[in-house]
Amino acid sequence: MSKARELAELGAVYDSGALSNRNLIINGAMQISQRTTSDSSISDNEFVCDRFSLRTSNAGWYGAEQSTDAPTGFSHSIKFESTGANSPAAGAYIFFAQKIEGFNSAHLEFGTSNAKTITISFHIKSSLTGTFGGSLRNSAQNRSYPFSFTISSANTWEYKTVTIAGDTTGTWIGSTNGIGLDVIFNLGSGTNNQGTAGAWAAAGYLKPTGAVNLVETSGATLFFTGFQLEVGDTATDFEHRSFSDELSRCQRYFTRFGGTNTYDLVAIGGIASSSTTVQCGCVFPTRMRATPSVAMTDLAIADSVNPQISVDSVNVSSSVSNDQMAWQSFITSGGVTQYRPYYVRVNNNSTTGGLKFDAEL
Repeated sequence: MSKARELAELGAVYDSGALSNRNLIINGAMQISQRTTSDSSISDNEFVCDRFSLRTSNAGWYGAEQSTDAPTGFSHSIKFESTGANSPAAGAYIFFAQKIEGFNSAHLEFGTSNAKTITISFHIKSSLTGTFGGSLRNSAQNRSYPFSFTISSANTWEYKTVTIAGDTTGTWIGSTNGIGLDVIFNLGSGTNNQGTAGAWAAAGYLKPTGAVNLVETSGATLFFTGFQLEVGDTATDFEHRSFSDELSRCQRYFTRFGGTNTYDLVAIGGIASSSTTVQCGCVFPTRMRATPSVAMTDLAIADSVNPQISVDSVNVSSSVSNDQMAWQSFITSGGVTQYRPYYVRVNNNSTTGGLKFDAEL
């Protein structure tokens, strides 16, 4: 093949420009799992693999875990398993999704006459066969595009692509830190949340009419990985980013200090402002999407004299904290010496304790 022809064919495939940063999905290879690696009974809006929100109006109907069952070229997937044979009510919503930030999706120009065609691609394996599906949806949940795909062979990895012409009407968030685009995959949503496949609709549909509901079959499984969303009408090879790059992208929405080992340091340079309170700041590893909420589990204040004083709660100063750092007060029941320096660490009886900052969409 001549060099000119080779370049021409490359140009046809990668007509959106740069070969890198074409995948709008974060953690599409399911390698990052900062919160937990498994949950056998999902409640609404939980996370196993980062950036993929697990939604359900019926808590406990399915479980999820980060799995090492993956197709060639991948090391991880996310696995879903139905915990019973359940029939969702008409208004039920049971799905997993990734919300793409407006700053990352504005160039799609949805809602204008210049709306771009996009292609999503992924690897999927299920114990069930038939027509499955999902949806694209705007932040107001009044525009959606139900799409379908077929799983032909049970318990076999299959590669799927779906091409969608961009929406030229409706209201879509542009270059802001809000929800620019919600990409949804159905696990068992009810009939009120379904619409005609292959067409934009003035409703917030979650799936195409007649799609298989995983939760209706007890013990049914579904594995998913290699998720890519890109501009154009042709699916390209999955964009494998470095682990550190993918982790940094995830940390814009969720980051934690500690959470892997006993005695993990969470914060240093703290100063006791009273006999019950130590104040300390945390600088985030990357700028977060917005000022995050904070939660803690199994933390202790310590110094050379007191190896462990359990933390009862943590309060964040809203006037000082922002999307780059948090200033917090760690509250104890006593035993702290005012004005003495302290550090914060995970309790000595915990390997999962830590300080968690959440700025998810």
